[in-house]
Amino acid sequence: SRTRSDRDRDRGRTGSSSSSSNVVVTTPFVHQAGGARVLRKPVGQSTLVAKPCCKREAWFYRNGGELIKYAPRFHGIRHSETGVPSVLLEDLTSGYHMPCVLDVKMGVCTAAPDRTAVKQARCKQKDKQTTTGSVGARICGLRVYQVEKDEYQMYDKHWGNQLKFEEFGGGIAKFFENGSRLRRKLALRFLDKLQPIRKMMAEQGMYRFYS
Repeated sequence: SRTRSDRDRDRGRTGSSSSSSNVVVTTPFVHQAGGARVLRKPVGQSTLVAKPCCKREAWFYRNGGELIKYAPRFHGIRHSETGVPSVLLEDLTSGYHMPCVLDVKMGVCTAAPDRTAVKQARCKQKDKQTTTGSVGARICGLRVYQVEKDEYQMYDKHWGNQLKFEEFGGGIAKFFENGSRLRRKLALRFLDKLQPIRKMMAEQGMYRFYS
């Protein structure tokens, strides 16, 4: 279990200043498919990834309770060489030769209550115009390896923003197309793994998520 000194030490790591012992040197993370925050790889820690975070996200990884078991393993908070606080997370692509990545923004509302009125209005407008409002999810990007061409096929957030309600399923299906066949059995395995998360989210009433 975590002690008060552990928590106090982590709180110090989220401050605006940082000591040299808390600074992590990073290199680009080449497998990122989407997301507003650029992920980095800590030098000398091949199984971890550094993600810039706000205080609310840092709090979640330290105090998320049962929800944490569905997230990448948390390895603390450090500052990057640019001074930005980042959570160190398990790199889920580690160990894969040609990892494929799908980034999906879940939920029907991205307008968090702590955002400015202008930002909330912008988020609500985008929610209405994209599958966030019609499906409750929006594809922010994907990278899928094409076995015959020996290259990645990539789709970005602009492509995901243009998808209509009736096109969303086909967009997700692209993640399971390897250039040779549609990997239906793999898609079914994903569905099985998602069921416990779906059940947990339906039953919990403590948190609200804004992506």
